[in-house]
This record gives sequence, C-alpha cells and structure tokens, in this order.
Amino acid sequence: MDGMETEHIRRKNYIRGKDPFGVTISNIERLLNAGIKVTVRLNLDRNNIGSIYELADYLIERFAGNRRFNMYSKCLYDEVSKSAFDTSPEQLHFLLDKKEQLDNHLLARRIYDYEKLAPFGYRTYSCAADDPHKVVIAPNGNLCSCECVTPKTVFWGNVRQGITNINLYRDWHKNSLRQKCHGCVFLPICTPFEHCPTDFFFFDCKSRFSYTQKKYISETMRRWNSGELPIGSNEIIDYDF
Repeated sequence: MDGMETEHIRRKNYIRGKDPFGVTISNIERLLNAGIKVTVRLNLDRNNIGSIYELADYLIERFAGNRRFNMYSKCLYDEVSKSAFDTSPEQLHFLLDKKEQLDNHLLARRIYDYEKLAPFGYRTYSCAADDPHKVVIAPNGNLCSCECVTPKTVFWGNVRQGITNINLYRDWHKNSLRQKCHGCVFLPICTPFEHCPTDFFFFDCKSRFSYTQKKYISETMRRWNSGELPIGSNEIIDYDF
C-alpha cells in the first residue's frame, strides 16, 4: 500500500472502482477472517513519508492483536538506486533513516513481518524466485519470476501469450551463478539467479545482510530477556481448514 486513502488512490490511479482503499481494507479483513495470513508492504519514498506513517498507525489500530496480520516497509526502487545515490546521497540516507524509524515502530508494536527480519540463512526462502511455481505479473501484463520489478527485470512472457522466451524461463529454474558471486562467503544462502536485478540497488549484498542481522539479533535478545519464544517459533499458525 502507498499511503492513506487519498494518497493510495492517487497513486494506484485505477480506471474503475469507486473506493479502492476501502475495498483493500475490506479484503484484508475477509482474508484474515478466512484464516489466511496477510502481509502488507508499506511502499516508502520521499513524497509519501507522512501518509505512509499515518497508514501504518491506522493498520496497527485496526488489526493489532491479530497474529495473522503483519507489515514491513520497502523503499521504492528508484529512490534507493545507484543513480539516486550518485545524484543525492543525503536524500537517499534521509529516506533510509525514515525506513528504519518505521521498521522500529512496527517492531515496537509487535506487528512486523519477522520472516522479512530474519537475515539470509535464517529465512525459509531468500526471494520469491526461489519458488519455481511463483509467477509475478507486472503492471503491463508481462511475466517474470522476480518480485522486484525494475528497469533491469528480465521478463519471459506475458498474460496473453504465456511463455514467450523459454530460455529465459528456464534460467529461473536451474542452478546458475553470476560470475561476480563466485567465492562469496554468503553462498549458497542468497539467491543464485544470474538475472537477479538487485544490481540496480544502492545496497550491496553485505550491507543488506548487515542491516537484517542487526535487527534480528536485537529482536532475539529482546525476546530472550522477556522470556518470549524466538523468531520463527510463534509466527506459525495452525489453520483449521
């Protein structure tokens, strides 16, 4: 989600639909009532900081206490790209500070998606592309395997024709490794895909690992001191289907 009602509707800019914000909130409630876990991503950039913080508090007030509901934040890709850093490192670090404050706020309210918090090696997956059955549909109808749709994303099909490039499709379903990754100490706990578009980001693998590792250790120690179960042990829900 991109902010509170006005900001969310403006950015989504749907052709049809009288109340897209209300429909989204209603659908979240319906999913939760059906016993399905819901994770909301808060899309953050320099122009919606106030609205996204307001949305976070709104969702906390509405869904706090429901163990099936959680949130995490994500900076929009253009805002944290290498070119953004080259243009204005001050603005990029300002946005990263706001993201960390938002993450800390969600952690303090116990509504953070702890699966995202756990660093590589502790997660049950590294990225969406790890699941060969997962398909990502871009706004223009193109198909890919990576949830991080950026200008560097490699598409292998579209919703009308299905798979249009079988070789690219197969690249996401075989063990492959980018040349620059040979010898990296994090292998094989990160994504192995050679078409991974994360080179687009300002972050490198080690800085991303460091950020999540710090958060993971802090939350682990907090739970240890308070006698709570460790991350991963009390986020699993037994659904009655």
